[in-house]
Amino acid sequence: MRQPTLALPERTWHSLVDWLRDDRELAGVLLARIIDDAGGITMLGRELCPAPDESYVDRRPDGVSVRSTGWVPAVRKSHGDNAMAVFVHTHPRGRAFFSSRDDRVDEELRIAFARLAAVPRYASVVIAGDSSRPLVAARFWTGAEYQPVAVRVAGQSLTISVATSDVRELPTFDRQLRALGRDGQQTLHSLTAGVVGAGGTGSPVFEQLVRLGVGSIVVIDDDVVTAPTVARGYGSGVADIGRPKVEVLQDLAARVGLGTEVDAVVGNIRNRTSVAALRHCDVVFCCADGHAARLVLNRWAYWHLAPVIDVAVLVSSVDNRVLGVDGRLTWLAPGTAYLLCC
Repeated sequence: MRQPTLALPERTWHSLVDWLRDDRELAGVLLARIIDDAGGITMLGRELCPAPDESYVDRRPDGVSVRSTGWVPAVRKSHGDNAMAVFVHTHPRGRAFFSSRDDRVDEELRIAFARLAAVPRYASVVIAGDSSRPLVAARFWTGAEYQPVAVRVAGQSLTISVATSDVRELPTFDRQLRALGRDGQQTLHSLTAGVVGAGGTGSPVFEQLVRLGVGSIVVIDDDVVTAPTVARGYGSGVADIGRPKVEVLQDLAARVGLGTEVDAVVGNIRNRTSVAALRHCDVVFCCADGHAARLVLNRWAYWHLAPVIDVAVLVSSVDNRVLGVDGRLTWLAPGTAYLLCC
């Protein structure tokens, strides 16, 4: 199972980073929709509720005390909004870690949050460092212990702060480690990527993700390999004709052998069950032909707080003569222009 993830739109992250301009600690509650199933845990941060100034009992560079009026209204709101409440506070110019004091506060709030919100879930976040170089740590209460949480920020760019460091430094990744460093490779290893469309565009995207060392890929397509597929579909051969394209790509990842987990979904992205398979993805590549699929994924990007990279290639020809080859990449994410606006 993938590590728990807290997803934030860029505007919310910027608001939290601005808190670090204050020399003393600040606190608040983040309202988040939660997806908790066999595939993992993803918390979608929807609204930041800062503690009102009058609710602070004490604020210091190394500690903060807040009256119940600073967090009870937000926690109650999470109950009515079918969400969970996440406690957030800062360590200005400090380290992103949970101190023994934070442990005690979390223990008290965890019980109080569960009582008020009627949801037996609790998570907390520490924003540290300064506004020019922010740091973050997050954790999720599983019911028995705290589990580290990765933080994903999506908007004009994608930033992921991984929660664990278990990347295998295989000789295969030697060149990437020189270019990206261990942290960069760990980020790739922690990613769950989606690829919608497994044809002439989707199959090379899929293979490159596998060879980069991306940890998990969800690939969705409802088509099978045909004779023309073999000339342009990566991983396919004549013997694969009639097989689902996604299963051929799953076999390709197994042959490459870098440990990428592949969820091969035979289905159309316009089907609710198919699109649900993307629910824990950190980024999705849209390699589908139809505009209906693009519009579904554009809406998905806003709802799931993760970017969709729309990839399209057009080869124009007349009378067996190529007139041009045009490619397009469109970045779709919270805070960016909607696809129809482009």
